[in-house]
Amino acid sequence: MKKERKEFAAQQAAVKSLSAMVDAYSGGDFSERVSLSLEGGPVLLHLADCLNKIAKVSDDSLASIREVVSSLADSCLDQRIEQQFSGLFGEIVTPVNETMQKLVAKSREIDQQAIALSGSSETMLSGIGALKARSELQSAIVSSSSEASNSLSQAIGATT
Repeated sequence: MKKERKEFAAQQAAVKSLSAMVDAYSGGDFSERVSLSLEGGPVLLHLADCLNKIAKVSDDSLASIREVVSSLADSCLDQRIEQQFSGLFGEIVTPVNETMQKLVAKSREIDQQAIALSGSSETMLSGIGALKARSELQSAIVSSSSEASNSLSQAIGATT
């Protein structure tokens, strides 16, 4: 009877520990682990080991995704998920990495267009400067012609 109580108490402690782990997981905390030195028997020990494996894979894959998304938020497009994962986590890796590659390509395209636009702006400014200089020269010629015309008009008027 005493042995049964001790086993029951150990099983209850193991169940409590496993429940705390599941609660942490459902709250998004995958860092929680269950000690594999539980005295709840081989079934609960195996269950704890399986849950620890789930937690590690989940924690590792979500940490990799978090790193890439954080680098994206910091305008760093060099980060990629390098680890290989299975299942849904593996399915997430490819689109995340492809998104980062596409953003890098778009960023380079924008840089090239900005350089081209800058060159066009410089050409336009140079053309505007040349047009201004020609306009000023033509204005000076027209003014000079107008003065000469006035002088000629006055000279003709004075002779008549």
